[in-house]
Amino acid sequence: PPPPPPPPGIFRVSPATSALQASRALVEAGQTSKVSDLESVAQLIKVWFRELPESVFGADRETGIVAPIVDGDFTTGAGCYEAMQGLPEPRRSTVRWLLELIGDVCRYESENRMTAQSMIIVFAPNLIVPRADLDPLSALQVNQHVVRFMELLFGHWNEVGGPATRVTASTASPQVDPP
Repeated sequence: PPPPPPPPGIFRVSPATSALQASRALVEAGQTSKVSDLESVAQLIKVWFRELPESVFGADRETGIVAPIVDGDFTTGAGCYEAMQGLPEPRRSTVRWLLELIGDVCRYESENRMTAQSMIIVFAPNLIVPRADLDPLSALQVNQHVVRFMELLFGHWNEVGGPATRVTASTASPQVDPP
């Protein structure tokens, strides 16, 4: 018989509800060093993005202006990077942090089974809350647009602004820059 499929990546595993609640209570009490369940940590990061008062790529609450990421037609990583630079703070810093997280996590793909592409797919729905008046197909298209934007952005960031040890957007094979 063929070998069993590998287990899902850490950001795709749902921890036990009790473990998640216990970990969240520790985090909210400022006792992050006591959290040992990595699946809960991964889930709490996704929850944090979902529970932001405004979605990272959503309309600005004060101006109502939708970030160009949702409505734009991006074909290059440089264009995505420019659009990200146009985000107001703290949204811009949040996206930078996420790019760093994606790079850090996918460097350890052999242990956590998460590539940059799988990280982007997992996080995309947490970066935008589609308008309530969108039908399900349109909401899915918005999510796919965010995935494509993030793939291009990560690829660009990884090449020009990311860490010295780069990873590809579709795999976690490190590419070390020459000295």
